[in-house]
Amino acid sequence: MVLQLLLTLDADRKPLRSGKRKLQQSLGASVSVRGAERAVSRLVAQGLITTKVYPNTYTEYTVNVESLEELL
Repeated sequence: MVLQLLLTLDADRKPLRSGKRKLQQSLGASVSVRGAERAVSRLVAQGLITTKVYPNTYTEYTVNVESLEELL
C-alpha cells in the first residue's frame, strides 16, 4: 500500500516530502502510524525506496525505479 501510494504521488519522478502522520493519513484508517513506519523500513531494506530524514520537519521519500523494474 505504501509503495502504491508513493507511486500515485509521483515519488518516482521527484522526492515526496511528507511527515509520518501525513503519510499514514493518506493511507487511511486501515494502517496505523507504526504500520506505515514498518512498511517504509521494509521497502528501504529491499532497496525499493530511499528516504532522507530532516529532523523535526519532514522526510523525503523517493522510489527507486530501477529496483522496482527488476522486481517486476
